[in-house]
Amino acid sequence: MNPKTFSILSVSLAAWQEVVEWEKAEQWDLGLDDEANFIRADPNGFFIGYDNGKPVASLSIVNFNDTYSHIGHFLVIRDKRRQGFGLKIWEQCISRANPRSSGLDSVINQRENYEKWGYVASYKIFRLSCIIKPPLYSGKFAVEEVNSKNLAEVIDFDAVCIGYRRDPMLKNWFSSKGRWGFITRENGVITGLISARNSTAGIRIGPLYAVNSATLERLFKKVCSLLPKNKRVTVDVPEFARDALVLFYASGMTEQFYTYRMYRGVPPDEKTSLIKGVASLDLG
Repeated sequence: MNPKTFSILSVSLAAWQEVVEWEKAEQWDLGLDDEANFIRADPNGFFIGYDNGKPVASLSIVNFNDTYSHIGHFLVIRDKRRQGFGLKIWEQCISRANPRSSGLDSVINQRENYEKWGYVASYKIFRLSCIIKPPLYSGKFAVEEVNSKNLAEVIDFDAVCIGYRRDPMLKNWFSSKGRWGFITRENGVITGLISARNSTAGIRIGPLYAVNSATLERLFKKVCSLLPKNKRVTVDVPEFARDALVLFYASGMTEQFYTYRMYRGVPPDEKTSLIKGVASLDLG
């Protein structure tokens, strides 16, 4: 890599489509239109590295508030790997997270590299997936659809679960084209939330929260009851969500891989008893 010909720019949604195509080529299972919701969370937090004007590397550093940032989309195109482009974009952009605490999801072989930068593994997140063959579940389930009337409550509930707010990202997350969201209530209070969205490989679930196993099962069955025939369903499940792992394995899902959720600084106040599935490995 020649530092004189390498430049880094904070880019728009239109320019970020290049990275979306890279991720598709890597067979990442992308939620359709996820990138629009991601960039809405922090429009200045998406970076592309250019070598002689050609895009070769990417990184997102999304500052959700004054205390927490999440890092993702760390990628170098195949023919430019092991040439220093990844390290360079990391070194030049990581300071954007400061002085906030920050989190990321690391593949196994990158864990030691992140540890050198002060990140500490907190727990594993398992990518589970299978082709659901309806009618796996059918019937009526006592749930409420996420809509404009309850969206503010839903976003508040999300913040309680993960420990920080992400209002701009979630504004259209649950109910735009190809997306569904459902909640459960008890005595008027939200007790569970599930989101499902079309993806490049089928259907992605997340976020997913539930106060107990019965609520979790009700939400999952509701989504499965709506699926077209032979759709692949994928969800990212933290290792502490034992009831979710049991339910998904029993439904035929298998592990594809796992990542390490890592934090530098004070982690957000996550309610691990509620979290059953994360929204994204790139934005938490």
